[in-house]
Amino acid sequence: MVELIGYAGSVLVVLSFTMRRIVPLRLVSVGGAIITAVYGLMIHAWPVLITNLIIVGIHAWHLYREFTTSHEFGLVPVEPKSPFLSDFLSGHMPDIRKSQPDFTENLPNDVAYVYMRDGMPAGALLGSRQDDRLNVHLDYVLPAFRDSRLGRWLYEQGGSRPLRSAGLHEIAARAATDTHRRFLESMGFTADGDRYVRKL
Repeated sequence: MVELIGYAGSVLVVLSFTMRRIVPLRLVSVGGAIITAVYGLMIHAWPVLITNLIIVGIHAWHLYREFTTSHEFGLVPVEPKSPFLSDFLSGHMPDIRKSQPDFTENLPNDVAYVYMRDGMPAGALLGSRQDDRLNVHLDYVLPAFRDSRLGRWLYEQGGSRPLRSAGLHEIAARAATDTHRRFLESMGFTADGDRYVRKL
């Protein structure tokens, strides 16, 4: 029974190394470290106990900072055909296809923005303009930043100001996967035919 506890902690720690999203990675690692610390206590392996308690403390500190520190978000307009954007999209296309498989760089994008988080590129928003509506072809955030509140910042905390300043007052997107649909619904989009629509 005691060994099973040790194995369970080890499995969670190993599982955390396979994850790319920062918050779930840290949560799983904390769980593994707590279980392994309990295992260390049960077998009186004090180095195991102390090491894993330190790991729990480090992850807890980073999680606290993630959810309490004010991050600087931005939405920067770029040329849809800019070399930087093309390289960014090409480098992340396998991940993009997981949630938005219909996206290709050949779509008629005439509006493009790069998401920024603390001064670093964190994603891209591409689409075509139709009067005051932005028809989104791609709304992508890097896996590491999907828990960093970029979506809520854009749609609920004034992040859409650059879009409104450009005369865009509505945003529409198609959901090709359940993951993308759930994201749109969580951001306040409502179904309108084959699209999801939200006022800015």
